[in-house]
Amino acid sequence: MTLPLNETMSCFFSLVLIFVFIEIGLKITIKCFKYKIKTPLYMGLSWIGVSQFWMSSFLNPFLILTNLSIDGLSAEMYYFVNFSLISLTLFLYTTAITNYVLEKYQRYLQLFILALVLPFQILKFYFLRTNPSFLIQKPEPNMVIYSTFTSVYLLIFILYFVIFGYILSILSFKSLIKETRFKGKLLFIAFSLFLIGAIMDTLEMGLLLDFIDRLILIFSVIFFYYGFIIPNDITERMIAEKLIRESEKRFRSTFEQAAVGMAHVALEGPFLRVNKKFCEIIGSSTKELLSKSIHDLNLTEQPLEKDLMFQKLKQNKISLYDTEKKYIKQDGTFSWIKITASNLLDSKKRIKYFIFVIQDISDKKKAEEQLELSEKNFRDAYNNAELYKDIFVHDISNILQNIWSADDLLNFYKEKSDESDVKSLINIINIQVIRGAMLISNIRNLSKLERGNIEKKQINIINVLKDAIEFIESTFKQFNLKIEIEYKEFVLNTDANDLLLEIFNNILINAIRHNKNECSEILINVFSENNYIKIQFIDNGVGVDDSRKEIIFQREKSEIHKNNTGLGLSVTKKIIESYKGRIWVEDRVFGDYSKGSMFIITLPKT
Repeated sequence: MTLPLNETMSCFFSLVLIFVFIEIGLKITIKCFKYKIKTPLYMGLSWIGVSQFWMSSFLNPFLILTNLSIDGLSAEMYYFVNFSLISLTLFLYTTAITNYVLEKYQRYLQLFILALVLPFQILKFYFLRTNPSFLIQKPEPNMVIYSTFTSVYLLIFILYFVIFGYILSILSFKSLIKETRFKGKLLFIAFSLFLIGAIMDTLEMGLLLDFIDRLILIFSVIFFYYGFIIPNDITERMIAEKLIRESEKRFRSTFEQAAVGMAHVALEGPFLRVNKKFCEIIGSSTKELLSKSIHDLNLTEQPLEKDLMFQKLKQNKISLYDTEKKYIKQDGTFSWIKITASNLLDSKKRIKYFIFVIQDISDKKKAEEQLELSEKNFRDAYNNAELYKDIFVHDISNILQNIWSADDLLNFYKEKSDESDVKSLINIINIQVIRGAMLISNIRNLSKLERGNIEKKQINIINVLKDAIEFIESTFKQFNLKIEIEYKEFVLNTDANDLLLEIFNNILINAIRHNKNECSEILINVFSENNYIKIQFIDNGVGVDDSRKEIIFQREKSEIHKNNTGLGLSVTKKIIESYKGRIWVEDRVFGDYSKGSMFIITLPKT
């Protein structure tokens, strides 16, 4: 049986087209074995699969021409040959494309393809067995008519194939590699020619247009080949880009799961990306940070615009710097953070963006502070121990020397039977014994203070002052004393402890010791002033020079041998400060310290 020339030539054109599709598909496929990557295999097999759509247009006239069949392929077989591989072809094509682009959507797109083609395959087999005319009709040996159902599925296939081809080519335009951008253009031409050829193939055309149609399709696959493969060599740059993308994927995973806060910041300051840890340390959400600039965060001691080191980093004079900062979050809480900033350069040594890495070092800072405090406490304890030792040795030696001297004089006056001198010397001995007892008591009290194990309670100041006056008067009976206390309020309470009595005793003894008058006069005024109780000890002693008004409350090692003041006033000051009070000294007569002193104490009222 013979066929018209146009149908014979159409058969030949289809054969050439199929041969080119299969040959180029195989060329692409075998590259997977050379380079040990699967993408060329998927892409090559998918292009071989595409050739099935022209397989029937070759086999049908071929069977007639060779007298193997008068009517050629049956309608059912014609349909089966053209659409048997559609599911596999689309799945392989989707996998190949998403290995290069849209990687994170690969699984979703594969599931989408399965959801699209499986119903088609089920319906195809069902209607081929029950009602083939629903899918295809073949009124003449060389004429087929696809149903609307088949035409829609065929259109979906073509659009899907071309759209994802365009996506691959357009993304290739954005590559940093010049060769890949050129290949993107070839791919764009390839899929455009394929779309044109597929549309023309659905139309009734003469021999010339049929030839042009097949020629367009042949060129489309050739352009694709050159866009995807260099003859005898796969596009190594494309493989390199694949490796770069995989590296970027691993980087993104590392970036997101990093144990430190990381952020990429544009040159002008906006955040490009931040990881979860960065948001956690800063106390903001990812969405909030991506809408802000690095300049909106108070990460350094002064704004970044004025930070000299950051400006050097921005000018590419340095590549990295770090600092530590107490960072206050939006909720008012704070944490210590370490900030490390660096710049990322492109191939032309220009800054692409900044990388900020932050670490929460609050625990480290707390440990350092505790260690520093511990070291300070140890040094203070050691220094105090040395100080107390020197004071104790010096003052006890002084006291004993005075007692020995008084004892020698006492023995001398005993022989002369001068009773007044004997009494005076006995007073000296008594005073020195009291000094020794006070020194020991003060050291013990100071030790308690430093250990912080003295509890406070509510105490009436007037009662404690009366006890102090009673103790002083009974202890210094041989002295001519005049101690008076004036107050208007009876309820004058403060939070203190038993050391308050020691304070008053120290001040009163100090006033008596430093008084050269025949009568030691001490007036104690007690009154309220706002939320405090003020106590004034006014004496007629030798007074305190202006140059000594501050240092008399300090007992440094250098002062031990200068003045015989013991620990009295230094202990007094420490105890009062533990009550959150104050003590200072003024002149009794303003401007003339020699007329006596006025020691003033303020204590919080309760």
